[in-house]
Amino acid sequence: ATDAHPSPGVWGPYVGAPLLGLAMVEGGQSSTGAALQWARRLFSTNDQRPLSLRDLDEEAASISIGSDGITALETFQGARTPVTDPAARGALIGLTLRHTRAHVWRALLESICLGTRAAVEALAAATGEAPRALLMA
Repeated sequence: ATDAHPSPGVWGPYVGAPLLGLAMVEGGQSSTGAALQWARRLFSTNDQRPLSLRDLDEEAASISIGSDGITALETFQGARTPVTDPAARGALIGLTLRHTRAHVWRALLESICLGTRAAVEALAAATGEAPRALLMA
């Protein structure tokens, strides 16, 4: 972007970075991979091999959008973008005894996707344009 401005939950703008005449902003999420690894460990028992991410994804694919009423908040290690709050904590809301690990896994995936969308929208608001590329690590 050439006309980026400070925006809540977004770092920058860094004018002249990465090139003269441009400005860069950045943001992110704190708990995406760590939250999934935590759930994977929780769902695996000591007497079996750890469940694969593929296994969990395949189970979650059978669950409808919305995880049959479970909502997850993916801020297990704080929040970065669009709200910066290191004290924020994750949650599973709407959990009942009829829900399975597939429901929880899907809710976690959905929360990560929605968190990514919120971060991208915050970056777009700071720059005035939609990002042309996303780099994920």
